[in-house]
Amino acid sequence: MPAGAVVLCPAVRQVRGPVWVWLGWAVPVVSLWFPFQVVRDVRAAAVGGRTPSRLGWWWACWLVGLWASNQAASSSLGLASRDPETVPVVEGLATVAVVAGAVLWIGLVREITGGLRAGLAPVA
Repeated sequence: MPAGAVVLCPAVRQVRGPVWVWLGWAVPVVSLWFPFQVVRDVRAAAVGGRTPSRLGWWWACWLVGLWASNQAASSSLGLASRDPETVPVVEGLATVAVVAGAVLWIGLVREITGGLRAGLAPVA
C-alpha cells in the first residue's frame, strides 16, 4: 500500500500488504486479481466514494489484453491448435484492449494523484 494512501486515510482498509503492491503484478495466478484490489483500495483512500465502473473496465481490458497476446504468441509459435491465420485477429483484439486499458489507466492515475495531492497538501 502506498504511503500516501495510508497517511491520507488510515481508516480505509488496504486488503493487500505493501509487498503485494509490486509482487502482485508478477506472481502467477494472484496477478489476476491482486493488482485490481491494490488500485481499488488506494483509490478509495485517495478519493473516496464508490468504486467507479471504469476501474472494472480498466481491469477487464488488462486481462483481455494479457489473454489475447498470450493466444497470439502461442498460435504464432505453433504451440496452440489454432490456425495461424487467426493471429492478426487476436493481436488486433489485444491491441484494442491494451489501448482502451491505457486510456482508462491514465484517467485513474490522474484521479488518484489529484486526490493524494489535495489530501496531503499543507493546510494554510
